[in-house]
Amino acid sequence: MARQRSLQSKKPRSTALISAVALVLGLTTVPFTFQDITVAAAGIITHKADISHEKGSSPWPKYGEKPETNTPEIRKWVKMVDWSKVPKLPVRKAKSPGDPPECPSHIEEKDCWWTCSGCFAPDDIVECPGKNAWGLTFDDGPEPGTTENLFEVLKEKNVTATFFVTGMKSSRAPWLLQETIDQ
Repeated sequence: MARQRSLQSKKPRSTALISAVALVLGLTTVPFTFQDITVAAAGIITHKADISHEKGSSPWPKYGEKPETNTPEIRKWVKMVDWSKVPKLPVRKAKSPGDPPECPSHIEEKDCWWTCSGCFAPDDIVECPGKNAWGLTFDDGPEPGTTENLFEVLKEKNVTATFFVTGMKSSRAPWLLQETIDQ
């Protein structure tokens, strides 16, 4: 598992760190710009990615709507992938749409799949550094009306957390994504 570079806060020490790897960029460009973001999804894309809104680019789909996947932006991003670094693993299919893929009866050690085998990559962080230490993360935000309340609780308790965000939700609330970074 590759180390990902995170969005940079304007504050010297951020109480909320947003992982860029979770920022879903593969759907379309977003209507705002972040400087110096490197997308490192499993080490596949290792240079700066332009996520600024481009004239004529596709808008984000409505929430819950399936996005168009054959756009100039996506074709451009697919060309950026170093396919030699993408593992050639068998495709696992789900029995029904919306279900997770079935776990195979045997998984090669080199094909580590935590969901099915519980394995970890050598650089995965799997435990906290000491007794009574916790790793706190929040997924699939930011969500207006909820994320702001969460900030208040974290600040009140003097607790930090990592926020993993989605592009579609970030596009609906770019000000809230920026607030998350600035926290």
